[in-house]
Amino acid sequence: MYLFSKKWIKGVFILPVFIIFFFYTLYPLVDTFITSFKSKTFYEDNGFIGLTNWSNVLHDEIFRKLLQNTVIVVVGELLLMLPLGMLLGFLLNARFKGNTFVKLATFIPYLLSGVMIAIIWMFLLDPGIGVINAGLNKIGLHSWALDWIGGVHLTPYSVVVVDTWKSIGFYGLLFFTGMKMLPKDAFEAAIIDGATRFQKTIYITIPLLKETIKICAVMVIIGAFNSFQTVLILTNGGPNNQSELLTSYLYKINFGQFDFGKGAVLSTILFIFVMLFSVLILAFSRKRVGD
Repeated sequence: MYLFSKKWIKGVFILPVFIIFFFYTLYPLVDTFITSFKSKTFYEDNGFIGLTNWSNVLHDEIFRKLLQNTVIVVVGELLLMLPLGMLLGFLLNARFKGNTFVKLATFIPYLLSGVMIAIIWMFLLDPGIGVINAGLNKIGLHSWALDWIGGVHLTPYSVVVVDTWKSIGFYGLLFFTGMKMLPKDAFEAAIIDGATRFQKTIYITIPLLKETIKICAVMVIIGAFNSFQTVLILTNGGPNNQSELLTSYLYKINFGQFDFGKGAVLSTILFIFVMLFSVLILAFSRKRVGD
């Protein structure tokens, strides 16, 4: 035991973790940031060109639309997934006949591939051949038949709905697991004091779930920033890039135009936004706990 207490032995055990972190996290981040100052394509590397790539991206007319759509998706999924995930967690935690079936039914969409889910929802939301607009037109609600996808305004909100439907079962199970780990003593004391079910939920369950809420919020943010697959299949960013997200546009720049310099700029901006949103969520939750 004395041998394992030596500092160099501890360093040997930790070294593999640092090696993996360096090659799979730190090095790609630094290399991407350096590439953002280069003129680099799939075929050639013309070296450093200063802030040209950054200037081109920030002054691009579509960049503001990318940010707007991305923020809508991130905030929308936070506002939908966290409350609905918690409500689903409460439902799964309740004892009723068919509880196991509900768990399975809500989790199945999370197991499906993103491509399959996007195709299913395309047949529902497509303005021309979609089931939703066809049903609305059939019952005479023609004014309600909107451009759910492919239009200028509604596509980001449709992406929020699709991603929420896909992932809500996963977050519901996370909240369900968190509820199962809560100490029973607090609830027994509340019952003795005559607390109602609503009071136990507000003053005991939700405060004790703060760590679960925090983890889910960060995961929702990361997932929302990565929801490019849905956009590519539903609209391919159209019309005229008006429904693009940062990730979908980044995919096209890197693997369509092979402009790795511009793609590195978008990747760096995406990383900054993910870190910013995550830090804000963590800081806000820490402040609330301190209060």
